[in-house]
Amino acid sequence: MFWDENIGANWHVKMPDTLLTLRYAVENAHGCKARCTEKVTVHEKQGGRTVWYGTVHVFDLFGHESAPRAYAWAIDKAGDELPQVVTVLHRGLVTGPSEAVRAVMDKLYP
Repeated sequence: MFWDENIGANWHVKMPDTLLTLRYAVENAHGCKARCTEKVTVHEKQGGRTVWYGTVHVFDLFGHESAPRAYAWAIDKAGDELPQVVTVLHRGLVTGPSEAVRAVMDKLYP
């Protein structure tokens, strides 16, 4: 497991991919209220190969000290029964859903 200040500390919690679960994960990981504003399909490739394809939920944050929004999605890990929730803050080099996915994939598949 890795840690990054922009990525939720509970990204490894096993939960199904539902809007309520994703919102809970964002609120729990980042200590503020969140509201989903949109869903975006992201297709992330590395070296011409697809490393992740799916839906990223965009959340506006209320009361977070340094980020206006966060991104959340579920990721399947080999051998796990349920997907794992990933949350990433919108700050620094993470300026949208694609960059959020890329930040996580770069850590998982260097």
